[in-house]
Amino acid sequence: MASDQQEGGDVVREAGLLERFHITRTKLGFDSCVVVTAQYNASGVLLNRQTLYPALSRVVQANAALSTQVDLGAAPDTKTNAKPPPPRFVRLPVVSLDAVVSFVSDSALEHLITDEFLRPIEFGTAAPLWRLTVVSGRTLLFAFHHSVGDGQSGVAFHAALLHALNHPSEALHVSGDRVSVSPEAYLVPPIEALTSVSVSWGKFFSTILGAFLPKFLTKGASAWTGNDVVSAPSLDTHVSCWEIDADQVTELMTLCRKNSTTLTACLHTLVVGVLARLIATSADRTQRVFKTIATSVPVSLRRFTGASPHVLCDHIAGVKTYVPISSLANTSTSDPWFSWAAAARFKERVQKSMKSTREDIGTLRYLYALGAGDEFFTGALGKKRGIALELSNVGRFPAPPPGETFIDGEDDAPQQDAQWTLGSVYFAQGDPVSGAALKMNVAGSPTGTVTVVFSWGEGALDNEFAEAVIRDTKAALTWVIQSSLIS
Repeated sequence: MASDQQEGGDVVREAGLLERFHITRTKLGFDSCVVVTAQYNASGVLLNRQTLYPALSRVVQANAALSTQVDLGAAPDTKTNAKPPPPRFVRLPVVSLDAVVSFVSDSALEHLITDEFLRPIEFGTAAPLWRLTVVSGRTLLFAFHHSVGDGQSGVAFHAALLHALNHPSEALHVSGDRVSVSPEAYLVPPIEALTSVSVSWGKFFSTILGAFLPKFLTKGASAWTGNDVVSAPSLDTHVSCWEIDADQVTELMTLCRKNSTTLTACLHTLVVGVLARLIATSADRTQRVFKTIATSVPVSLRRFTGASPHVLCDHIAGVKTYVPISSLANTSTSDPWFSWAAAARFKERVQKSMKSTREDIGTLRYLYALGAGDEFFTGALGKKRGIALELSNVGRFPAPPPGETFIDGEDDAPQQDAQWTLGSVYFAQGDPVSGAALKMNVAGSPTGTVTVVFSWGEGALDNEFAEAVIRDTKAALTWVIQSSLIS
């Protein structure tokens, strides 16, 4: 795919606080992309340039995030200790689909996702901040930069593309691979422009104390967080995919509702139980005993910003928790540890914490005001990791609200005979260097299955330990469903 120098484009706006955070992370080699995949099915039809490009062109024209690049600006003068300028989003006047779309033969999904993580999205080129890989005319891997989209954005892209395939525009005529972009295309504003990210005094002082207190006095000192951050950035990532069948999902969701909890809280409770047991049984008795497991659950801020679930934007934050190990690591029985009451309590904790997570976005202002954006990442190299487990759930595949479509603009033509449907949807994210040691990315497919992508950066976990977590999590889920249905 082409990687020419960036064509002249209008400046759309400066990157927001979280967008700048994600841009910096990539610039320094700490991250590459987010990936959301989907299987497309239609009788007797495959996705190729003729079938894909007209629909994809329409999606690009409707979403400014898909025709955007990043201008990092001139490097600051090191002699004057000048602060780096904030990166800016610029609009590409034309998007060449041939530069971002690849067609490949069949390959294992895990290998394809791993390959995507090794290819960071480039800044300052004529290509936008995304790419699409078409596998054997059926599976599409949408890889995009985190600054223009969160996990829900990847799902929104596939929903829009599916809609465009099934509702071809009679007014749109695509010639070749070049898509002209309207200068009026609307890029969703950053979080802080749409909702308050003001930092309370309590949050301010806790942030300051966390930065200057001796590490042994902080909450994270006694937390298990996987292996230390590697000494040099590497995008090498291990990936393992798992699909929970629709029947199991139905049973599990029934149990979640019965016990006043959610799938996210259920899986979080399940996995920390698995981790606690493995930590207890694999610990070297000469080493310090860990008291907690540090976890993070990303939450969507769209409920506060007002952004539609059908647009591409970077509107997320995270609920961080330190889960006590002592109550989980019961090794006197071979049964997995799990508590529906604990899952219900964790659901309440996440829901009550959502609003205050906006303050975490606000604290980034201090980071940039001090000119310490780069040092936040580079200073973590070789140090204790901050998070052991990040569990992110993009939810069920969406349907458009009544009377609305996924794509604004021209009227939709009637559906064609060869109607496209979606099969399995998978969600994965990079951030292998200083991010959570283990990531568990969850998505609901239109077919009723739930998919999980486990990933860990090279060196973040011992591979044998990571594989044991995955194995035991699968077994524990089956045990929880069976034992709960019997009781």
